[in-house]
Amino acid sequence: MTQPKAIIKAELGWPTGDQPGELRFQYPPSEAARTTILRALSPVFPPAGAPSAELYALNPPEGVAGRYRLTTPEGAWFVRVSMWQRDPTREKNFTDYLSSRSVPVNQILVAGIPLEWEDRGFQIDVRPLIMSHSVV
Repeated sequence: MTQPKAIIKAELGWPTGDQPGELRFQYPPSEAARTTILRALSPVFPPAGAPSAELYALNPPEGVAGRYRLTTPEGAWFVRVSMWQRDPTREKNFTDYLSSRSVPVNQILVAGIPLEWEDRGFQIDVRPLIMSHSVV
């Protein structure tokens, strides 16, 4: 697996920059991408295996890469599928540490789930879905 050199637009945050307005997860991934993402997640995040699981992207998805809202009758979660290989344990430990010190962060529920797509390696993270943004 080699790191792609180009930025995939679907990996970026809110489509309208730092003033996102209404957050609309309105873009469905291809059926192949949807199935691949949910299959990779379901062993470690059971809601992804629900027959009613829906997955919609914030930006038009490119393959599997993107920022998604996963919904089931039990709830909704933010799913990040990224081509950038990070240290998921370090990232999770860092956000858990900040949270334990009462710093408002969006904790990671599962981190670094590997996904292979078109001979590229991706990682999947799941967090609670927070449909808001803050102004500092």
